[in-house]
Amino acid sequence: MILNKIQGGLEMRKILLSIFVLMVALLAIGKVSAADYSIKQIDVDGTTVFLNGDQTEQVEVKRGETAVIEVWVKGNLPVDESVDNVRVEASIGGFENYDVEERTSTFKVEGNITYKKTLRLEIPFDVELGDDPKDFDLRVEAFDRSNHVPVFFDLRLSEMRHALNIQDVIFSPDLEITAGKTLFAKVRVENLGDRKEEDIKVTVSIPELGLSTRTYIDELVNKENNNNDDDEETSASTEDLFLRIPENVKSGVYDVRVSLEFNRGFNTLSKTYKLNVLGAVPTTLPEMTTVTVDSTSKEVMQGKGVVYKISIANLGTTARQYSLDVSGISDWGTFRVDPSSVIVQPTQTSEMFVFVTARETAQAGSNLFTVRVNSNGNVVKTLNLEADVKSAAPATSQFDNLKRGLEIGFIVLLIILVILGLILAITRMRKPEERREEMTSEGQTYY
Repeated sequence: MILNKIQGGLEMRKILLSIFVLMVALLAIGKVSAADYSIKQIDVDGTTVFLNGDQTEQVEVKRGETAVIEVWVKGNLPVDESVDNVRVEASIGGFENYDVEERTSTFKVEGNITYKKTLRLEIPFDVELGDDPKDFDLRVEAFDRSNHVPVFFDLRLSEMRHALNIQDVIFSPDLEITAGKTLFAKVRVENLGDRKEEDIKVTVSIPELGLSTRTYIDELVNKENNNNDDDEETSASTEDLFLRIPENVKSGVYDVRVSLEFNRGFNTLSKTYKLNVLGAVPTTLPEMTTVTVDSTSKEVMQGKGVVYKISIANLGTTARQYSLDVSGISDWGTFRVDPSSVIVQPTQTSEMFVFVTARETAQAGSNLFTVRVNSNGNVVKTLNLEADVKSAAPATSQFDNLKRGLEIGFIVLLIILVILGLILAITRMRKPEERREEMTSEGQTYY
């Protein structure tokens, strides 16, 4: 009797629990059906996989590729109503180390209007697929603060037929180096494809510097085809590849390109790394060369020219070529360097000339300019020079010359008249007796 009561109680609890679960399911169904919008259709890479609540197809995507997910969302509201801040999100679950997902920006859904949204999921290149079956859950959901509409269906992931991956590159000495030093690189390559790869060419290059080196990996098998054969490898590292950075390379950041060529050259793969090159420390050229100039400041008339003589002495043990760079003149004048370059033998001296001409329109005053003496790509001396521009004297016309001549003639004539006047005055001042004696003496002479 007691046993029958206990069994009856258990049966009643089961019935009540079933009723409770059914009510929760009905409430959930009511909530979903009451959503303000619904997902009507989903396409993956152009194939419809979900339509009106059912999965229609199962499609395959390759790892390392990008799956294009197109989602159609339809508003279930009356025509004159809408809901704002809606998003669509797509994600693939089942990866141990990756989050593969993307979501749209917010948008507004109006009643009885269908909206198409496109998402792109990048399938990891080196994701572990494991054993068959290789099916993963693709989740697509539309949601906002008040609505949540999820859809789940299967997605088949598979390996590419030919696929290698640059797993790692070990640079020494890292990715910063001084010009003139050697960069070493060891490349680790793995086979993520469905086929065995042979004669894999590995190239390391710095295109901007014209540097390149290469080697080969004999073969790499697929993991599933390895069959625990210790003689076959799914990944391998190259021997040390090296590139010597030239001594005259300028400081800067250069691209280092690591490339793979496989499947008889039909497939390629490359990765780019940034190499920071520190320019070589300048040689002792400044100590091996002396530069002098005849004058650091000279006067020049408007429209006229002046010459600066620069003497270069090579104190080294080898011949060197020198050239001049002139700057700071274009605003007020022109220049010319003669000769354009010179080769100076050891312990010898040579001269170069900078001809500077001031424009007729140049403003009077001091003008500074710079002359740099170069040798072997290095600046061995910088000269800061000055040209003091003077205003040209105004031209004298013929009328001005005539006027000036007449003025001088008048002054001379005036001086003569003054002298004559003085002579006459002195003559009149003589005594009458002297004048009579002079006349008497003159008379005796005639008689």
